[in-house]
Amino acid sequence: MCAYSVPRSFPTFGQINQLTTQYADGEGTKNYSAFEATFQKQYSNKWSMLVGYTMDFAHISNSQPLNPNAALYNWQVPEYNHSLKVQRHL
Repeated sequence: MCAYSVPRSFPTFGQINQLTTQYADGEGTKNYSAFEATFQKQYSNKWSMLVGYTMDFAHISNSQPLNPNAALYNWQVPEYNHSLKVQRHL
């Protein structure tokens, strides 16, 4: 284990230099969409029902892999998620 300690008096202490380069069109694009619908009905005799539906979509385009490990773990499959909730009160 290596541990380094940089004194706070060092001229570039806390400075971060970062260079970002785009290798392909659409690289690093992330799109998210979500839709939600809710229905509530109140009946007589204190009876009610609540129904909710949610759908979301995520399309994530990661950076182009620059080494074999990054290519192996570069997850870019679109994800669809749906949920349905039903609640009844008596």
